[in-house]
Amino acid sequence: MISFLNPAVLLLLLLMPFAGVFLRWRQSHYLQRLQLMGTQFVFRNNWNWTRQVIWLLVCVLLILALSRPVWGTELIAVETQGVSIVFALDVSKSMDAEDILPSRLERAKLSLEDMLDKLSGNELGLVLFAGSSLVQFPLTTDTLSASALVEQVTTNSISAQGTNIADAIRLSIQSLAAASKGKHIIILLTDGEGHEGDVNSAVAEASQLGITIYGIGYGESAGALIPVRNPDGSISDKRDQTGNQVHSALDEKTLTTIATSTGGSYERALSSGKEVQDIIQAINQYMPNTLNKGIQVTGIERFDIFIALAVILVTLQIILPRLQK
Repeated sequence: MISFLNPAVLLLLLLMPFAGVFLRWRQSHYLQRLQLMGTQFVFRNNWNWTRQVIWLLVCVLLILALSRPVWGTELIAVETQGVSIVFALDVSKSMDAEDILPSRLERAKLSLEDMLDKLSGNELGLVLFAGSSLVQFPLTTDTLSASALVEQVTTNSISAQGTNIADAIRLSIQSLAAASKGKHIIILLTDGEGHEGDVNSAVAEASQLGITIYGIGYGESAGALIPVRNPDGSISDKRDQTGNQVHSALDEKTLTTIATSTGGSYERALSSGKEVQDIIQAINQYMPNTLNKGIQVTGIERFDIFIALAVILVTLQIILPRLQK
C-alpha cells in the first residue's frame, strides 16, 4: 500500500490541467512567431503533442517525488544513546502553596514537562513522594506517554502526608538499578521542607553508586500558607492539630547539601525557567551511553524512482528534434 510522508504536496497535481493549457498556448504562440519571421519549417504535430505530454509527465513525477511516496518495509538496526534519569517529584500538601505561581506543584510539573521534552532520547523515570514514595512510571524513552502521566499528578496522588526525601532517593536508586550502564542521575523537585527519614545515609548510598543528584527548589524562603479546598468549594488555610495555621517555607540549605554531596548542584525555580536550562546543560556534559539496541521496521521511500523517470523524460525531450526542415 502506498503512503506519502508529505501528502499536502499532492495538491499541486490540481494545477496540471492549467499547465497543459499554458503549454498548448505557448506552442501556438511560438508557431505564429515563426510564420511572421518567414521561416520555412515543417512542423510535426504529433511530436509537438508528445513534447507537451512529456513536460506534463515530468511535472507530475516531480510532484510525486516531493510528496515522498512510501511502500514496502525494511528492517534497520537502531541504537538509543543517552543517560538514565529519575525525577523525584514532591506531591506533599505543602506543594499547594502559591508563593510561586500558579502553585509549587504546578510550577514543578511545568519544569518536569519541559525537561521531558528537552531530554528526549534519554531513559527517564518518575518517582512521586510525600510521606511515602511510589513509581509513577519506570525508566522509558516514551516521553509522550510520560508527559500524559505527569499531567495527572496532584497532591492527592499519595495519601501518606509528609516529605520523606530519603525514601524518594532510595526508591529512585532502585529504579536506576534496572537502567542501562552509563551515567545515572536523580533530579529532586521539591520545597525540601519537613524532610523525614535518614537523608544523609540515602545521599551517601547514591554517592557510593556514582549517582549524581540535582535539586530544584520551589517556593520562597519567607514561606507561605498552604491552601485547602473544602468540599463546598471554598478555600481555607491548612491548620495543625492545635488549630494554628501551617506555614511552609523553602528549605534551600538541605537541598543544596543533598545535591553538592553527590557532585550535583541545586537551583531555585525562577519565573524565567533558567534553573531547567542550567541543569539540562550540566546533564548534556555527560558522555552518552548506549541505552538499548533493537530492530525497527520502517517504510521505504521511493522518491528516487520518480526522479529517475523525470530525468529520462527530460533527456528524451532534449535529444529528439522538434522541427524538421
